[in-house]
Amino acid sequence: MPVEVAGVRVPVGRAAESAQTVCAEYADEALYHHSARPYFFGAAWARARGLDSDFDRELAGLGWPAERRDRTAELIVLHMRDDVAPEVDLESRLLQVGTSADVSGTGLEAFAPSFVDTLVGVYPRQGFAHSFVRLFKDQAERKPGCAAAELVAGEWAERTSSHPLDKCRRV
Repeated sequence: MPVEVAGVRVPVGRAAESAQTVCAEYADEALYHHSARPYFFGAAWARARGLDSDFDRELAGLGWPAERRDRTAELIVLHMRDDVAPEVDLESRLLQVGTSADVSGTGLEAFAPSFVDTLVGVYPRQGFAHSFVRLFKDQAERKPGCAAAELVAGEWAERTSSHPLDKCRRV
C-alpha cells in the first residue's frame, strides 16, 4: 500500500500494517481497494476542515485493550447510520464520509477532482460497485431485517451502480 496519496498519509504502526496484510490476503483486489479509498476520502475531508490531528488514524484492533477494540467494532457496525456531526463522533463521521463517497458517490463533490483522480489511479475501482451491490442484495435476501436490506429497498443499489467514478476514464 502506498504510504501517501495526494498528500494524505496512511497510518504507520503494527495494527495498520497487520490490517493491510489480512485484507490483502483475504479480499479480492476490488474489495481491498475499497478498504483503502474510504480512509483516504475521510482523512482528506478531515484535513480540509482542520480536523486531521483530532482523529485516531489506526482504529484496527490488534493487541489493543477491549475498550479500543469495542470502539472499532462500534464504528464498523454504525457507519451506515444517519450522518453524525464531527464534534459528536469524528471517527464515525470520517468513516461515513469516506464510505459514502466511495460506495455511492454521495458527497464526492467535497473533494478536488485532482485528489479523486489520484486516489482512483492508485486504487482503481475494478468493478467494485457491481460486486458490492450483488453482495448487499445477497445479504438482504438472507437477512431481511438488516441494514443492507434497508439500503437495497431504497435507491442505494441504483446510486451505487451508477457511481460517477465508474462512468469516466477512472474505472
